[in-house]
Amino acid sequence: MSKLFNVYFKGCTDIERNYEGTTDNFKLWLKKHNEERDEQELEDDFEVEEICLVLFDEGGRWNYGYTYGHEGGR
Repeated sequence: MSKLFNVYFKGCTDIERNYEGTTDNFKLWLKKHNEERDEQELEDDFEVEEICLVLFDEGGRWNYGYTYGHEGGR
């Protein structure tokens, strides 16, 4: 699985940043985001952080295979 990123808008007046979503392609996310807006937002309007996705199997064991690109769990 490719890297995942949380996207935060930095232009809010009442909070430091606002969570917008999680994506594997920020540039494409921004393009799609702007398609529905009258006023275009820029890359600098957002803070993007790489995340570490941790998934659990049905037995409650965690599996980093999706996060770090290797097979199997831990």
